Amino acid sequence: MRLDIIIVADLGQIKAFKVIRDELTAHSHVQLIDDQIIEMGRKKLKDIDTDKQGEFAVVSYPLTGERSVGERHNEKLEIRRKLICELSKIIGQIIKKYNPSAWALSAPAEILPRIIENLDQATKKNLIKTISADLTKIDKTEILQRFGVK
Repeated sequence: MRLDIIIVADLGQIKAFKVIRDELTAHSHVQLIDDQIIEMGRKKLKDIDTDKQGEFAVVSYPLTGERSVGERHNEKLEIRRKLICELSKIIGQIIKKYNPSAWALSAPAEILPRIIENLDQATKKNLIKTISADLTKIDKTEILQRFGVK
């Protein structure tokens, strides 16, 4: 399989590698061409300050004083959705910048289908392999093995 770009991602980081082939030895290696950390994906929900003015209603109780009655019902899902959209946007920018003839993507199983569905058709056109795994923390030499590149 001939790949030009390999992208690995999770909710907090995205790395893009260029696959370089040595014509003499017929072996390949990867070179890191982009590494972005998405701060919102690295934070815990309790550390994200979203208490904007007017965000939560405050009801005054005579005996206990003021209490906020607002809750963070779907905030975790909303943050996850935004992170997936951000990842898709970054992947689209990388693919547009390097214009590979074939590329591959790896992301955790729970977000990979959503990332792919958020990519535009031009970006998806040359996507030839996907792996449902978080490969952001493995050594770059192992990435080639995971994608079956020699």
